[in-house]
Amino acid sequence: MGLPVRVAVFRFRRHGDLFRTFFEHLDAETEARAFLLECLRCLQSQGVMRLVVPDAGAYLRAYSGPWEVLAEMRPLARMADGWRDNRLGWIYQTKM
Repeated sequence: MGLPVRVAVFRFRRHGDLFRTFFEHLDAETEARAFLLECLRCLQSQGVMRLVVPDAGAYLRAYSGPWEVLAEMRPLARMADGWRDNRLGWIYQTKM
C-alpha cells in the first residue's frame, strides 16, 4: 500500500542517508522509472523532490589513478595488508 495521491510536499534523500546507495543501484528502465513515477504520484502539485547520488565519473577517474585519491573519496585507511573500507570494515588488496 502506497501513500495517497498528492500528499507529499517535500522529500530529500541524499547519498549516505537511511537508504544509502539505493537509487543508483536501481535498474534504470524498470525499477528507477517505477520509483520516480511513484514519487511523482505522491508529490503535491508544486511539490519538490531532490535526489542526490554519487558522481560515478569521479569514482571512475579516481579508480584509474593512485590509491590515495580513491582512499580519500571512499574513505579508505592504509593497512599492512591493503586498504580498509571505513564504512564496511573490508580490506581491499585490489581496487573495488
